[in-house]
Amino acid sequence: VRQSSFLGAMLKFHHMVIIATIALFVVIACLTLITMPKNTILHGNDKLQHIAAFFALTLPVACYRPRWLLWMVPLAAAFGGAIELLQPFVGRSRDLADWYADLKGIGAAAVLGSLLHVICKGISTARQPRAVP
Repeated sequence: VRQSSFLGAMLKFHHMVIIATIALFVVIACLTLITMPKNTILHGNDKLQHIAAFFALTLPVACYRPRWLLWMVPLAAAFGGAIELLQPFVGRSRDLADWYADLKGIGAAAVLGSLLHVICKGISTARQPRAVP
C-alpha cells in the first residue's frame, strides 16, 4: 500500500514538473515578446535576467529527471534563439549576447540540477532499510 501511495505522489510530482516547465516557457515568451514603450527602463542587468530566466526554465527538469535534459537543453536553446529572432518584430532589439546568456543559464541549471538529483537520490537510498543477509 505504501508503494502505491509513493508512486501516486511521484506521478503527481511528475505532472507538476511538466506544468511548471510549460508555464515558465509561456511566462518567458510573454515577457520577452511584449512590445515595450520606448522610454521604458528595466532595472537590473539584462544579461543576468536572461541567465535567471533560462536557469529557472531548465532547473525543474534537471533536478527531477536529468535524462530529460537530452530534449530540454536543445528545446530551451532553440526557444531562446527564436525569441531573439522574433524580438525585432515586436519593437525590441535582437542581441546575440542575450542568447549566449540564455545558454549560460541553461548550462548552469543542467549541471546544478543534475548534481542535486544525484545528491538527493543518494540521500534517499541511504535512508532505505537494508536487507539483512
